[in-house]
Amino acid sequence: MSEISANNKRIAKNTLYLYFRHISVLLVGLYTSRVILQTLGVTDYGIYEAVGGVVGFLGFINGALAGGASRFITYAIGKGDEKETERTFTTTLTIHIILGILLAVIMEVAGIWMIYNKFLFPADRLDSAVWALHFSVLTMAIGVSQVPYSACLQAHERFDITAYVAIADIVLRLLVAILIQYFGSDKLIFFALLLCLQNVGIMMFYRWFCSSRYKEAKFKLSIDKKIFRSIATFSTWGLIYNFVYTLNQQGTTILFGWFFLPPVLAAKAISVKVNSMTTQFIGQFRAAANPQIVMTYAQANYGEFKRLILMSAKYSFFIMWIMTLPICLLTTPLLNLWLGEVPEYTVIFVQLIMIDSLFWLFDVSFYQGIIATGNVKKNTIYTCIFNFMRFPIVYILFSSGFSPVSSFIISIIFGACIGLILKPYLLRQLINFPWKDFIHIYISCLGVALISAIVPYCMTYIVNVNNISGFCIVGFLSVLSSAITIFYLGIEKTHKEKITAIIINKLRK
Repeated sequence: MSEISANNKRIAKNTLYLYFRHISVLLVGLYTSRVILQTLGVTDYGIYEAVGGVVGFLGFINGALAGGASRFITYAIGKGDEKETERTFTTTLTIHIILGILLAVIMEVAGIWMIYNKFLFPADRLDSAVWALHFSVLTMAIGVSQVPYSACLQAHERFDITAYVAIADIVLRLLVAILIQYFGSDKLIFFALLLCLQNVGIMMFYRWFCSSRYKEAKFKLSIDKKIFRSIATFSTWGLIYNFVYTLNQQGTTILFGWFFLPPVLAAKAISVKVNSMTTQFIGQFRAAANPQIVMTYAQANYGEFKRLILMSAKYSFFIMWIMTLPICLLTTPLLNLWLGEVPEYTVIFVQLIMIDSLFWLFDVSFYQGIIATGNVKKNTIYTCIFNFMRFPIVYILFSSGFSPVSSFIISIIFGACIGLILKPYLLRQLINFPWKDFIHIYISCLGVALISAIVPYCMTYIVNVNNISGFCIVGFLSVLSSAITIFYLGIEKTHKEKITAIIINKLRK
């Protein structure tokens, strides 16, 4: 079996594990989100999301080191150096434990100040918000210390285990959603407490599994200076990059809390939830492909390295588009069916964030190639220059009385510039990528999106999408039109032949 075929088979197998996980998570998660929103109410739900924005803001530090941990552990395994792998794991574990403690202290102080001085929370909910902050900070600290174990599983490509754990995680969340309906005089506090306990349980399982199966994953606190310097050098630029990214994501959530009431925060949180559920599908494919991208570069197999990057970008877009088209055309009936009570702005927020995610896919796809090379300096500098302008622009717009919709429009504009122009430019400087390769992907993706949207979009003017029959017709046509267009216009001839052969085989049997 050729190396390319072996890589494709491994990616496909791992992707199936991850899709199995996500389908289960999605089905239970939809119901769980509905129950939580209805039980907490729009106001408390918005308060919890605002508190989460504060806690997540300093998470950029952990995000930068998490990328370094995953990259260096995967790289060491790719080289087959067991001692280096063990030293890398121990060093990252020690760093993350220290980091978790420091972040917890900082977030406690900053969070309490914002709750009492900046957020537009009802006066009778301030104390509850503080307790929610305490439990959220503890959950964050646990998550920070968990990163090396998650990176270890990913590096060993044990996506079956992460799939099972994710299913257990969502089942526990469902249990939390049910319990808060019957227990707790203050449901917001009780909700935050139960989520914290749930994360402790998940953390303990991950640690037990990794330490019992992988030699490097032992609980030992020590720092290898050489590895620490390598991770620090790599992560310094990642730190700056993640700070600017977090400023735009969690920072914008904080601005929403400063300028708008909790129901608008709830609408934003719901749109992010919808987007997260869909992008996680692509995350399954990307998570399966990313280790192979890093390893092929470590093995100096640059032809396969380029092919995997371009393939992951294009097919990530196709997978996302199959979900984006029906969601955008059926946003209102979907939200009514899912939530019952739909906060103002939720429909337009969902539609815009789904469009934004299409450009984001190119960003993360090409960025993975940059990460594999280990040369992230230029990426950080140029990307941060672009992204750093977004937060003050949103602040100025909100201060001037603009609608909260303006923040999503700004995000789309900047996302398109970064994903379609900046990241390919930076990747070309590291590896000799012809511009025509990128342009070919853009044309293919744009053609699929425009052509596949024609029939289902026109159908929304013929049938009533708020009726079950109209809803099903538009939804079915959206998926069918996307799949057919992708097959005939988006897939390479060799892949098309393989798919056709598989279908014919199945029909014959």
